[in-house]
Amino acid sequence: MLTESQIIAKYGRPNPTGDGYLFSIQIPFDLKIAWNLSQRTRTIRCHRLVADRMKAAFEDLFRSYGQQEIERLHLNVWGGCFMYRKMRNGSATSRHSWGIAFDIDPLRNGLRTGRAQATLDNPEYDRARAIFKKHGFFSLGERTGFDWMHFETDI
Repeated sequence: MLTESQIIAKYGRPNPTGDGYLFSIQIPFDLKIAWNLSQRTRTIRCHRLVADRMKAAFEDLFRSYGQQEIERLHLNVWGGCFMYRKMRNGSATSRHSWGIAFDIDPLRNGLRTGRAQATLDNPEYDRARAIFKKHGFFSLGERTGFDWMHFETDI
């Protein structure tokens, strides 16, 4: 994982509005907003330096799984990307502050959800994690055993 100083060197200093570095991408399927499942979006606001990779990852996810499987597996339940804030229970800046991290299905893969309970650790999600990894986004759950919803770049 990159240190905060490495992230600043590569992605710049974050700010509350993302001015100067955020870029909007369109993906090929609807994302349900986790805190309001009736709300949908196909737009992700992320750092301009990861935008092409993030778009390609979600396009590969759609090609690999298709709409029905994405919905069945809750890969379309969106916990967000850009959010200027500190890490939960910490003083370091969250990777979300740069728009270089995103959360998938936080309702079933919460911050403290362990490997045994996290759905994103099940074999049917292996392809999804491999797709994100191929595009430079690692699963924090795979690396740490918790926070399975969280994917971030380390390049």
